[in-house]
Amino acid sequence: MRWFLCVLLGAFALLVAFDVAAEEETEGPQDTPAAEAEGEGEAETPDAGSAPETEPTPAPETAPETEPAPAPEPAPAPEPAPAPEPVPAPETAETLPPPEIEAPAPGPMGHVVRPVLQQPAAQEEGSEEETEGETAEEHEEEEGRTRHGSEEVWNDSLPFRGTSLIYENIFNLTQLGRDNELTYNPVYAMSLSIRPRWYFNDDISIRLRFDLEGELTNSDSTTDYHETRVGDLYVDLVYNPIVTIPALDIDVGAGLRLQFPTSLESQFETRYLGLGPDLRLARTFDILDGMVVGYTFRYMKYLNRYTTGDLEAPPDYGCPTHDVECLALSQDPGMARSHGFFNEILLELDFARRVRPMALTFYLMFINYLTYEPTEYDVEIMGGQTVTVAHNPDPQRKQASIWFILDYTIELTDYLSASVGFSTLWPQLRPDSTYRTPFFNRYTDVYVDLSLDIERLVAAVRR
Repeated sequence: MRWFLCVLLGAFALLVAFDVAAEEETEGPQDTPAAEAEGEGEAETPDAGSAPETEPTPAPETAPETEPAPAPEPAPAPEPAPAPEPVPAPETAETLPPPEIEAPAPGPMGHVVRPVLQQPAAQEEGSEEETEGETAEEHEEEEGRTRHGSEEVWNDSLPFRGTSLIYENIFNLTQLGRDNELTYNPVYAMSLSIRPRWYFNDDISIRLRFDLEGELTNSDSTTDYHETRVGDLYVDLVYNPIVTIPALDIDVGAGLRLQFPTSLESQFETRYLGLGPDLRLARTFDILDGMVVGYTFRYMKYLNRYTTGDLEAPPDYGCPTHDVECLALSQDPGMARSHGFFNEILLELDFARRVRPMALTFYLMFINYLTYEPTEYDVEIMGGQTVTVAHNPDPQRKQASIWFILDYTIELTDYLSASVGFSTLWPQLRPDSTYRTPFFNRYTDVYVDLSLDIERLVAAVRR
């Protein structure tokens, strides 16, 4: 009986051992390696007596079955591990908007978590800078000037913009040396030019010019010492620009000039009036602060009482400076002028505006006159006899001269500028019908000007 009981107890122990092994086989593949380690630890703790009996049985059975199990399941094993990591990301993203509002520049977290939310902040900052730049440009334009055609116009200009007074000091260049001419005859003169304007709109204006001049040295043409000479009164009605040629970007303008005979030269020619139209072309180039190239053609018709001068013997004119009318009379003092043709070329370059506005100007005018046709007339000579002067086969006589100016101007203030330059107004031909040296010759003068812009002065006072 004792033997039988021992056999039963041994069989019962074996059954218990097989049951524990079966449970380990079914639970092992579903647990993680950490769980297997815990299971092994728990398998060792329940019964010390059964440990030697169970060690040989699970080792050969579980090793071949548990080795292929981890191979297909490394992927599910890391999947739960990264799963909790994205969970805090939305929480940090929800806390990012406050720093975005406080600081315009995006932080490092903004770039990692919410790069899309940071982009509008950068755009807003750029837009603020753009609006600030646009506001500065608009403010600059309000206080600055813009080009209207070939002319610069202040944005706050008044209807009489361009009205100016020009005070000039001028002297002859060749007479600085006594040996330059056979006869030493220096010339130093001062002049005042009054040039009012009135603009009916941006394009149409009326312009006047009236000059006064007095020679401080001994004059060859005046009756009184330091006598003041006056020029003709010019009135111009200008429409400029009328249109701009799109393909060439050339501004086209026109004008009408009236010339009233207030000078002694015009009165000598018994002139009633001079009038004529002009055509103006101008093109502005983006060179430095702007370069203007212009051309003007003007035709003048002179209405005179007589075809010849009013005096029996024409005066020996010593012309004042810049007087085109007087220079024409000096070439042919007998016949009055009937037609005038003027071709003007202008090249003006603006530069150094950020430091101080400056301009360099090149001006060239070709002047041509046609006098009245000499008619047949009787002349009384000595002894009381009368001689008939036959008709001149040449129907008209010509007079030609050129005017050249090279000028440098600097703006001292918005309403005051200074200029210095060379001016040469010379007849094309010498008495022997040969051409004179162009640009710089015995007719070259040096001048220094001060120009007062009345409209800018009034605008400055009104501020």
